[in-house]
Amino acid sequence: MKKYECIVFLSAVRKNLNWSRMDINNSVVRKTALDFLIVVGLLTLISCNSEKHSSSDSSLLKVSIENLEGVNQEQWSDVKEIDGKKARTLRNRALFILPAWWGNSARPNEGEVYVLEIDYKDVVSSPFIVSSFGNCENSVQFISAEHKAAYESEVGLEINNLSELHRISGELTSEWKTAKIPVSWDYLYAGEGNPGGMGKQVFSIHLIGGEGNLPISEMRVRKATKEDEVRYNDETRAWIKKSQQIGRA
Repeated sequence: MKKYECIVFLSAVRKNLNWSRMDINNSVVRKTALDFLIVVGLLTLISCNSEKHSSSDSSLLKVSIENLEGVNQEQWSDVKEIDGKKARTLRNRALFILPAWWGNSARPNEGEVYVLEIDYKDVVSSPFIVSSFGNCENSVQFISAEHKAAYESEVGLEINNLSELHRISGELTSEWKTAKIPVSWDYLYAGEGNPGGMGKQVFSIHLIGGEGNLPISEMRVRKATKEDEVRYNDETRAWIKKSQQIGRA
């Protein structure tokens, strides 16, 4: 993945109150200043909460599990409710398709990096791999020869191998989490000859270790930030460490 930079603009308002000249008996002034500080604090808290809530509004694409394209009933369950969320569970390996969010070109502009967010319930102990179709020569095979042949027969197109994007370490916490997978412009391809059709981007999820039934509820795409690069490196170290521990066992 190519390196990327994110410029973050920060703004702050500084208020300085000089209490030294205030008489201790001037309770009205003190109370007014105290009320002012409380109001400023509340407004700041509201502003911060609004910013956190609006982070999802920065999504370039948001797809609920009910509207997910490319769902094969042999790979995905029907939509069901899990912990109050609409979800599908994937069975070991599954393809899915998202519309090309970057426009009408086959690939995004050179240098663009996005993050694919996948809401899932952490019910697996092994890592799962997220891959994409980028029309790359240097890619890894994500499906068996039988599945590949069956898919090519169904869609009438030859499918090239998908490229691994990231591995998420399963921790078996049974909590709902969000996997954040960076994907560079050169790992995306929605042009002629891609297996999903023109204007479509194909992805896959592969559960390592034969574990199945991973619940997925929603997917989103947004621009990547510097923090995503740090998170990617931390998560990569985590699943490598876990794989090494399993290998020693």
